[in-house]
Amino acid sequence: MRHNPFSRLPKIPRFLIFFVTARCNCRCRFCFYRDRVENPRPEGELTLEEIERFSRLYGPLTDLSISGGEPFLREDLESILRTFAVNNRPKLIEIPTNGSLPEETARVVDTFCREFPRTRLALQLSVDGPPELHDRLRARPGLFKLAEETSRRLEILTAIHPRLNVQIVTVFSPYNRNRLEEFYRKWIEKFFFHRLILTPCVDETYRSLVKGDDRELYRRLEGTVDGLNRARSGDLFTRFSAAFHRAKERRIEHWEDNKNLGRHCRAGRSILVLRENGNLSPCEPDRAGFGNLRDHGYDIRRVLQVKPARDYFNNYREIRENCHCSWSCAQTNAFLHFPRVLLLLANLFAPGKSSR
Repeated sequence: MRHNPFSRLPKIPRFLIFFVTARCNCRCRFCFYRDRVENPRPEGELTLEEIERFSRLYGPLTDLSISGGEPFLREDLESILRTFAVNNRPKLIEIPTNGSLPEETARVVDTFCREFPRTRLALQLSVDGPPELHDRLRARPGLFKLAEETSRRLEILTAIHPRLNVQIVTVFSPYNRNRLEEFYRKWIEKFFFHRLILTPCVDETYRSLVKGDDRELYRRLEGTVDGLNRARSGDLFTRFSAAFHRAKERRIEHWEDNKNLGRHCRAGRSILVLRENGNLSPCEPDRAGFGNLRDHGYDIRRVLQVKPARDYFNNYREIRENCHCSWSCAQTNAFLHFPRVLLLLANLFAPGKSSR
């Protein structure tokens, strides 16, 4: 509802994805950010003081995604979260993590939730298959057990902090496609979660790798995930999220078939991406971007007035008409502004309607 398509579009997008670091202690075979992960430059990361300046000038946020690399490798992550919570008051903060730092994760989450109990915090824990496969895919021995420990610590915290949400995210890829049914049948119960998310692997140009015979398998696995979510659903937020996801997947299938996500995408208008080095982009696939915060006094409005940004928005319709990708945040954002989203959700909640 915060993204009501009939509401007035804010001048500054209220959905920000911030890659706080490219550092990571895994080397996932399917990582879309691998070129940055392989060559991180910690000395070039935005400092806490720079983030504070940017945050003060940005304005209100509804959604903030703190990404990486592995976000919990930033020693000042707790302070970064506090900065945005105070200056921008986001309703939802999402943090994807590989779960390799259970003690640090629990400490940061507990501290933040105690200080900002009204902010919903969603931890997205990545698990991609049975133990030996998961560790091999992410090139980190023992990672599955560390993720289990992280999940257990977060479960304890959810009893204290009702607005903490835990999600298990699994990437469907050629490397694990034949083991995911086993994973959901035998291993998923080792983890605490409010919701499961299955997402397709994408290649370097953000084209979905779910095609051909894989598509039917992916749909079958979606049904498995949907059933597990229905069984686990507890609070209203979790039930609504699961229902929303089902409706979104139906719409995304249509866009994938017609290769026309760009017609509905609002990259740059409703969502922005900030890299760890200060580069600002309309979306993750666009690595060129608009410019760097450091060159414009950390003022988002000044960055959006430079020539690359003006050219992008002046040719917005033409650019979007010829664009299609599988970036999940762009798909979700497009669905949030899709004119029939309210009708789709109403149909989804109607008695007797199936999930597909």
